Amino acid sequence: MNLYIYIDESGIIPKPETKVSDNDNFIMAAIITTEQHKLKRHFRKGIKNLINGNDKYAKELNENSEIKGSHIPENKKTIVFEKIFNNCADYTEIGIIQLHNKYADDKFKLVPARSFNYLLWKFLIRYYSKYRKKVDEPIENIYLYIDERNVAQKAKYDLKNYLEMKNFELPKPLFNNIYIEYVDSSTNSLVQFADMVANSYYRWLKFGEKGTIPKTIEMINTLLVNGKIFEYPIDNE
Repeated sequence: MNLYIYIDESGIIPKPETKVSDNDNFIMAAIITTEQHKLKRHFRKGIKNLINGNDKYAKELNENSEIKGSHIPENKKTIVFEKIFNNCADYTEIGIIQLHNKYADDKFKLVPARSFNYLLWKFLIRYYSKYRKKVDEPIENIYLYIDERNVAQKAKYDLKNYLEMKNFELPKPLFNNIYIEYVDSSTNSLVQFADMVANSYYRWLKFGEKGTIPKTIEMINTLLVNGKIFEYPIDNE
């Protein structure tokens, strides 16, 4: 079986000397599926429903080939999310990785690309070793698709080497092969979906955690791996 994972992020990993607030976070969203074509089809239907009769979003899609999650209010995102969460739950899960910037060690934040690699690996270990719900047979190949924004060329090669090395060190490898593609999000629908999910959780944790839970967060929570987000350094086990 092949596993397809689409990743985008919201927020930044600050420099060690930068002062940050308690609710300052770096969020990674991982859309995990075994049926990427079906998931993509329902996402595109949701986007079609969003732009129907809405000139603002239709214009942005026409000009940029995507609509950024940060440009869509949560009550409008539900138009897109409902198509997915009502039709794709049997073969889709969502991972949310939350880095608490204030409580992460300064050395950890020193090289953001290295921190990204580490967080992704720790999440993969948790996903495979403890909390697999939608995957009931061995994984041959993992295909990772990551938004290429702000990624240095060297870091692209570092991630593949790092994940392969960590996998090799395990008594029982998590996967046989891993393929990583850095993509322009405007050309990849499911990276766009990851962008929307990451932005929803970033907004929620920064501005609305103590208020009424938006419907978008409620929907995301129904598909969370292990039923919870992965928090670093709190969940660093």
